[in-house]
Amino acid sequence: MASEEEIRMMEAMGLPVGFGAKKKDTSALTNKAIEETRRVDVKDSKRAEAPAAKIVKEKPVHSTEPAAPRKPGLQMDSSDDDDDSDDDSADDDGPATDTLPISHQAMMKDHTRTVSALSMDPAGSRFVTGGRDCMVKIWDFHGMDASLKPFRSFEATEGNPIRDVQFSMSGDQILVASSSAQAKLYDRDGKQIEEFLKGDPYIRDMRHTKGHVAALTGCKWHPLDKATFLTSSLDSTIRIWDVSNKRAHKQVIAVKSKQAGGKTAMTSAAYSHDAKLIAGGAMDGTLRIWNANGNFLTPTYSLENAHMPGAIVTSLCFSRTNTLLATRAMDDTLKLWDIRKFSKPVAVVSDLVNFFEETDVSFSPNDEFILTGTSVKKDQGAGKLCVFGREDLALVSEIEVARSSAVRVQWHPKINQILVGTGDGSVQVFYDPEKSSAGVKTALSKRPKNRTVDDIDFYDDSNRPILTPHALPMFKDEVPQTKRKKEKLRADPMASRRPDQPITGPGRGGKVGTNVTQHIMRGLIKDTMRDEDPREAILRHAKDAAENPFWIAPAYKKNQPKTVYAEEVYEEGEATQGDAKKRKQ
Repeated sequence: MASEEEIRMMEAMGLPVGFGAKKKDTSALTNKAIEETRRVDVKDSKRAEAPAAKIVKEKPVHSTEPAAPRKPGLQMDSSDDDDDSDDDSADDDGPATDTLPISHQAMMKDHTRTVSALSMDPAGSRFVTGGRDCMVKIWDFHGMDASLKPFRSFEATEGNPIRDVQFSMSGDQILVASSSAQAKLYDRDGKQIEEFLKGDPYIRDMRHTKGHVAALTGCKWHPLDKATFLTSSLDSTIRIWDVSNKRAHKQVIAVKSKQAGGKTAMTSAAYSHDAKLIAGGAMDGTLRIWNANGNFLTPTYSLENAHMPGAIVTSLCFSRTNTLLATRAMDDTLKLWDIRKFSKPVAVVSDLVNFFEETDVSFSPNDEFILTGTSVKKDQGAGKLCVFGREDLALVSEIEVARSSAVRVQWHPKINQILVGTGDGSVQVFYDPEKSSAGVKTALSKRPKNRTVDDIDFYDDSNRPILTPHALPMFKDEVPQTKRKKEKLRADPMASRRPDQPITGPGRGGKVGTNVTQHIMRGLIKDTMRDEDPREAILRHAKDAAENPFWIAPAYKKNQPKTVYAEEVYEEGEATQGDAKKRKQ
């Protein structure tokens, strides 16, 4: 085998050093793309790491209730153990502390309206978005190039904006909730698997109908069972479904309210990470939490006026410890709740403008931060991604996302990248070249393909103009402007291409005249059989049949009886009655 020096010498001389095509060096292209996506307000990656040092950990509130078990490798909150024990418990899946990957920002735009739904698969290789343009788009980091376009686009429910999308825990299925009453299930490539049943809108008791009867507001997969998911709706219910049964829900939570009518719209719902609790936010401002193994008749925890009545609770999110709950609402507030002391919030942040019913709130992978977005009016500023500390909601970082509202937010733990869906239809991806792995970095390292005629999609491009050559001025006929010329042109049958009208009355111009009735009757009356006497019609052929028998007579030449015809049609009595009737008439 040749040494490295010999290989370098052969390369310098232009001699082949191996078989097959030589692998192209894309490092220069990658570095250029990464440099182009560097944020202007972030000079280096050290500044991005600074927020992690600003978090001051405090001991959690102690309670007699046992805390939920922690997942290995995730250090969510401080404890009485020393730092050595925390380091030993961490595994290789991710760092023990969260570092904000905000040094670089890449934009991925394909929606025409607000990105109202966003979800990533557990591996971090794909993500799915839904928008108010009623479209669902599936993106593949490893399959796309630097053009950053989705590989699959489809309309889940015609004319219905998408409210929520969720990748399953195994990453092989996608759950879509639109503003219709039916949830839909797709595989990871966008092929529809199931459409779940709609309920009977004429049944008043929502527990007795098999599906939702009003628009959906959200959907969530069961954290431990990949065949179970829940949906929330404006019909005042949260329904739990089994993937294998599309004809009816498995369980239903019928929410009772103190408002008039006893119902309230359920605008959001979520499972806890251990799947023991289900939280729901409602239009009446009440926050409710049920035991997932109970009968759902009454909530385990219920707090009235948790948010302003009439303000939509846009999002709910449990911490990894299952003891903290963050809520975001359209009363421009973000609140943090401790379930063990549910009477009042742990911390509240106000003046966070929120115009969208889908505005997200989420915890960072290790529960150190809480992320949410702010809204702005069109062309009146930039939406911001706000990062708060988990303990007291102290502001850690405020990042301008785009010249539009920041709606959906998700921080993926495996690739360490933050995806933000905005009001202008784009997805902003925040990453750090040193701290992040794969994801958008893989796509940016690929040169965009030169498009040929075969690559152009003529059937699925809503932005492509419709060209009608004969509508161009050069193809248009000169239209007279004066009224007299228009009337003269219309009177000319050749120029106006007017069809010939039927002639009424006497004929003219070499055409036979007729009226409408004669024209119709000529097509209806074509024979006179109904006016003939059937006996005479038969006897007309009697002589010919006797002289030249063809059908029956040849078979009975020897035993054929002599044909005798009646000389009178009526019997004596019938003839008398017939004559009497004629005399009466």
